[in-house]
Amino acid sequence: MSEFMEWLGEHSFIEVAVIAAVILLTQLLKWPIKVAAVRYEQKTGISKSRITWVISFLPLIMCFCYSLVACGIQAGWDTDTMSWVNIIKQTVVLSSASVGFYEVIKKVIEAAISKEVAVKSGVISNDKEFVTLEEVNGSKK
Repeated sequence: MSEFMEWLGEHSFIEVAVIAAVILLTQLLKWPIKVAAVRYEQKTGISKSRITWVISFLPLIMCFCYSLVACGIQAGWDTDTMSWVNIIKQTVVLSSASVGFYEVIKKVIEAAISKEVAVKSGVISNDKEFVTLEEVNGSKK
């Protein structure tokens, strides 16, 4: 947790907002791409991965666009004074952070769902934090 707080201290609120926006926009754009890919696969018999690979690059593309605009505004849109090194650096940091935060959020949601399913199915009780392997297998001693 301290690394996360340290990271937040190094980056501005706008960058954190951009990361959140990239995560949300990626999710919004991912759904129609996946639907189109499934239709394509059903129609042609060719794997949907020929289309869905694009999803992996959405955060990078969005972060590059943000970095380009932010650095462009800062430099007054003078391409001679724009630092391409800073644009690439900011793009890599923001896209990596957005993918990383997305994966963390996804794992937390998956864990919460699996716990909810386990509680509903009676594998664990709602007031228990941990369950032993013997309890899962039904061989309580």
